[in-house]
Amino acid sequence: IARLISRSRPQCPIFVVSRDGMTCRQSHLNRGCYPFAYTEPRLEVWEDDVNRRIEWCMEKSKRQGFLLKGDSVVAVHGWKEGSSATNTVRVLIVK
Repeated sequence: IARLISRSRPQCPIFVVSRDGMTCRQSHLNRGCYPFAYTEPRLEVWEDDVNRRIEWCMEKSKRQGFLLKGDSVVAVHGWKEGSSATNTVRVLIVK
């Protein structure tokens, strides 16, 4: 999905969080994409796991200077595990 978002050339960075190294390497080839390899263990509940990855990405992005407290972030993810399940878009505020 990051590749599709990248096609519209947004002025903001696109953060890609993945446990798969190949996904991170390939996403780095797309304009404006910044991959983050997530190595924490999976949580049993999918929604909790997704929320943890999003929070982790926002914290890491703040430390690297991409985000500031109060910035808006658009999170695009799926409602269940696996490909072809991306159907959720949320606007979050960086804490």
